[in-house]
This record gives sequence, structure tokens and C-alpha cells, in this order.
Amino acid sequence: MAKLTDRQRKRIIAEYVDGGISQRALAKRYHVSQKTISKILRDEKVLQKVSLKKKENVEDMLAFLDLRKQSAMSLIDRLLAAAETKVENAPLRDQMGAIKILSEVFGKEIGAGGGADSVKININVEECNDDD
Repeated sequence: MAKLTDRQRKRIIAEYVDGGISQRALAKRYHVSQKTISKILRDEKVLQKVSLKKKENVEDMLAFLDLRKQSAMSLIDRLLAAAETKVENAPLRDQMGAIKILSEVFGKEIGAGGGADSVKININVEECNDDD
């Protein structure tokens, strides 16, 4: 196995901290064992850099999701409105399936006293005798 230079060690650390590459892939790229890569990455400063980078990535993702929240909510509203007629005309078992899914997604909001956030669900009782 080849001995790594300081420059190669720094590159290994930088590539690992940036994410997206495994220790095994680094070992293969630099022609060393995975154990060698692991020793390099176990250094306290490297662990701090990795931890900081992970925290930054999480914060970036949360910020992105927060920016897209309104768009996602608008899309969900449009999809629910488009599906409403189809659900009302669907067989009872399909309506019950929809209720189950909505209750899992929205939890206690469904039927929670008819507040602004509650969901109104219409079930066609005539479908009860349907042999589907």
C-alpha cells in the first residue's frame, strides 16, 4: 500500500466532509485500505468538521423546505379539491380507504370539532349494500 502525503490526507478529509463518498470509495481512489481511511477520519478535528458540515446540510435543507412550504401546500390543496368529487362518487370501501389515509396523515385534525383545520368527509351510505 502507498504512503499518503499530507496533501492526499487533506483531500481525503475534504472529500469525506463534503459528503457523498464512502470510506471504501476513498480507500479505492487513494489505493489504501479502508482501515487507513478510517484512522485518518477518526481525528477529533475531522469529526468536528463532519459534524459541522452535517449540521449545515440539515439547516440548508430545512431552509429550502421552508421556502417551498407554501408551494407544496397550494399543490396539496389543488389535488385534494380535484379528488373530492372522485372520492364522493367512489365505492364505500374506497371512501373508507381515503378516510384511513387522511387520518394517518392529518391525525386528530379530521373531525376535530369542525374547526378551520378540520376536514369534512361525505360518505354515500347507499354504497353500504354495494357488493364490490
